[in-house]
Amino acid sequence: MKNGKRIVGAVLCSVLLMTDSIAACAAPKMIEGDQVFDSEFYAAAYPDVTAKFGTAESSLYKHYKNWGVKEGRWPADPNLMVYALQQALEGKIPLPSSITGAVADASASQTAAANTATADTAANAAAVAQAQQQADAAAAAQAQQQAAATAQAQATQSAASAGVNINDATTVINNIASEAMMDGYNVLLMRASDPSNPAASDEIWLDIMNSKGAGFRVLYGPKGNISYTDKGVNISSCRLALLIYNTDYSAIKDYKIVNTVEEMFSLLSQYK
Repeated sequence: MKNGKRIVGAVLCSVLLMTDSIAACAAPKMIEGDQVFDSEFYAAAYPDVTAKFGTAESSLYKHYKNWGVKEGRWPADPNLMVYALQQALEGKIPLPSSITGAVADASASQTAAANTATADTAANAAAVAQAQQQADAAAAAQAQQQAAATAQAQATQSAASAGVNINDATTVINNIASEAMMDGYNVLLMRASDPSNPAASDEIWLDIMNSKGAGFRVLYGPKGNISYTDKGVNISSCRLALLIYNTDYSAIKDYKIVNTVEEMFSLLSQYK
């Protein structure tokens, strides 16, 4: 890269002295033989350098010579340098005989740079493909872990519900409330027809709300079948039922009757 830029600089400066079509651009200076350097361009392009080294041409060139060239920084406007070289190579601008060999070297340098760029592109593509494979593998592993966790939770839920005695009021209500919260519901309140002794009540109501703001009421008859009438809905001859309300509980949109606590768990998961 260093030799290529110096050769291009030599071509550029020679051409700038020979044609009016490019002379309108600010011509970089020749420093130390064939090294082209434009301090104004360097200062404008690399403010991080001027912040430490100032704007003096000698300081900027010192930075370029010692560090900038290794960092891949341009000593002058690359567009101007490449344009001048292209004009010369296309025969639109005459070349001095003293730099004909330099042009050939510059062409070879460009070819080598293109080959390097192609190799870099292939390497980058391989790296991207490898990173994608790793990401896909990680995603697949995470999906497997999630599936295993879900299966475990379902198995735990089934085992717990299978052991719930439908006649044990405290266990039934506690299990349904816990399951509702696990599914993302907010438990609003619990009512009983006999507040002093819920287990002896004819009915227990558990009001909950899902994450979307929809309201629900779990109806449970600790002593046997419930008999519930509200807003035009009559429910009887069952132990468990789920009422689906609108958000302010002013109307019942639908209701579902279930026979077991496990069925209630499954129903709640559908509306969460």
